[in-house]
Amino acid sequence: MRAKRQYGYPIIMLLIFWCSSFMTMGSEISTIKVGLESVYKNAASIVIGSDTNIEVGYYDNYGFAKIGELKASTITVSKATKEYYDLGGFYPTYEEAQQAADEQFGIPVCVDQGLFAIYSDEPLGNAVSTSIDRYVVKDQSGKEIFIFNPATHPVVFRGYDNSTGLHLTKVGTSKKYRGAIGIAGTTGITPYNILSMEEYLYGVVPCEMSPSWPQEALKAQAVAARSIAIYQYNRFVSSGYNIVDTTTTQAYGGYSKEDSRITQAVDATKGETIRYNGKVAEALYFSTSGGYTESAVNVWGNSIDYLVGVEDVYETEPAQPAWTRTITLSELDKCLTNKGANIGSAQGVQIVSRTSSGRVQEMRILGTVGTYNLKLENIRTFFSGTNGGSLKSRLFTLATSGDANAGGSGTTSNNVVAISATGVADVALDQAIVTNGIITEPIIGEVATIQSATKTEQVALTTQTPSTGNPSGEVVYGDVTINGKGFGHGVGMSQSGAKGMAKAGFSYVEILQHYYTGITVG
Repeated sequence: MRAKRQYGYPIIMLLIFWCSSFMTMGSEISTIKVGLESVYKNAASIVIGSDTNIEVGYYDNYGFAKIGELKASTITVSKATKEYYDLGGFYPTYEEAQQAADEQFGIPVCVDQGLFAIYSDEPLGNAVSTSIDRYVVKDQSGKEIFIFNPATHPVVFRGYDNSTGLHLTKVGTSKKYRGAIGIAGTTGITPYNILSMEEYLYGVVPCEMSPSWPQEALKAQAVAARSIAIYQYNRFVSSGYNIVDTTTTQAYGGYSKEDSRITQAVDATKGETIRYNGKVAEALYFSTSGGYTESAVNVWGNSIDYLVGVEDVYETEPAQPAWTRTITLSELDKCLTNKGANIGSAQGVQIVSRTSSGRVQEMRILGTVGTYNLKLENIRTFFSGTNGGSLKSRLFTLATSGDANAGGSGTTSNNVVAISATGVADVALDQAIVTNGIITEPIIGEVATIQSATKTEQVALTTQTPSTGNPSGEVVYGDVTINGKGFGHGVGMSQSGAKGMAKAGFSYVEILQHYYTGITVG
């Protein structure tokens, strides 16, 4: 029996409030959408699970508002790919739509907030054109049980966990989340977790800092993480959510990563943020400084008053110990190819300049027919194509693979390195000559007379070779060993340093005020 169209029922409208301005004093964000890109990113379909039948509803600043319960504890969500037909009738509740759908062998459809209809994939009524934004929900058997449009009618799904007695929803194979799960994405489906800001932090801080660390360090991390989430709140709005669950924003593991010690730190700092001139600050942080943090201007080129380098004397237990990487010339060639740099074959590496913190500011790759310059964070990411990936930090020195300081069996000799268009040669100092094709001069000691078309002058020669090591650490020919300290970009709070300060008796506010210049906490 076809349901009668019911135009007289009121339409229930639930307001979803999103803060568009949050940079001023007194503003608050109570809920947040976290794109679960580490689980699914623009996938063809996603799986959502629960210990009981999954609820469907809306999420606002007051939390989850249930509109119905699906007849499935595990669902698959995908974009609709076929045409559906309207069986007639509007229904004010999901329960009424579900009952009518059972009677007519149809599918409940959310056509507006608080308004439902019945569709069928059989031409039993008036044809409804398929929208690319229409999504279909299937149960474990593959039966279609619900249809919705996430762009215009953003319903969300919520599960229940029997073991904890909490409303937790499983996404994918293992991860569980508080709040609810919505559907977004650009070219495919990316689920998002919508929940309160404080619950979000329960799943962030343990991913960014060990729960075993001192409470004051955990509190500092909680306040920094809250500030980052608010500062970047609308960064991914074009994708349908506010932030992401990867380190592009900050790592987030949901309920599966929660720890009571972290929850205590988050609750103790509820609502607190780092502010500069009355606005929420971009409270960047990283693992290990190596003894001195870095200024933002020396990393990304933009000067930020509260992100300037400071001495990190309390970083006595670095999470990242001193590290070593050896990079071969063939790996350098691969990196050059990845960058489209045509300087011939790689011959060596030169450090051109450093920042006041000691980090490499500019580095040059030496080739047979040219050089390739790297600056700022490009120095780290240039090596992403090597076996070890990007460098852990820019706080490093160079040594040849035979340098005694690098663990090799280096020797010393009175040799010089001669570089030409055809390659690199190791030449004995007492046998070397310098020529410009017209005048030939012998090398006297470590000085040679160089004559060009316009002048003649004496120059000091570099006497290091791949076999003799590189005591200065600034120029290396051949395979290079990198001896480094620290981990991360170096800007803002060193997490290892925060741990050390907490152990030394500093409060979380004092820790934050040390790493972020001129800020307030509150």
